[in-house]
Amino acid sequence: MTRSLPLIFTVLACTALLACYSGPPPVLASAEVTQAAMTLQAPPADRARVFVLTGRGPIFTGGTKLQRYHGLPADIYVNNVKIGTVNSKEAMVFDVAPGQYSFSWMIYNQKVGWGEEMRPSVVDVAGGTLVGLSADYAGSTTYFMTSAVLDNSSGQGRLAPDMKVVRAAHCPPTICI
Repeated sequence: MTRSLPLIFTVLACTALLACYSGPPPVLASAEVTQAAMTLQAPPADRARVFVLTGRGPIFTGGTKLQRYHGLPADIYVNNVKIGTVNSKEAMVFDVAPGQYSFSWMIYNQKVGWGEEMRPSVVDVAGGTLVGLSADYAGSTTYFMTSAVLDNSSGQGRLAPDMKVVRAAHCPPTICI
């Protein structure tokens, strides 16, 4: 029994460490939102469709480079309000009214600690557009969002098939339409 104690402690420690980097179970978007997101369908002119992902680079098929994921689940904030969590290989998709928004993120269930910094990204969002945001980090202490207007005028762009489309589970109607 005493020989197996170090093994038991090692297994428990590894399990606890992995739990720190896994987010909550995904809250999947409706079938209608998923279909529109997968095909990068533009929204009506009275709203913009926002895609939030983890990592860097495009996550679309059709000649673009592959997404580089990081394994950190991200609590997403819009105008300093937590709207939900996105995990690796998930795309959080929600619609907003045209206007200016502040987007930021932090590791799931964490608070900003000593030496850490959440850098909001302020984005002017136009109606009828698709906006991509990536939750990324510099070093291990600066959490920031990069943004880009997505152009699918060719109609050939697609969200990568291995992406799960999730919704902003806690987004108030003052932000999400």
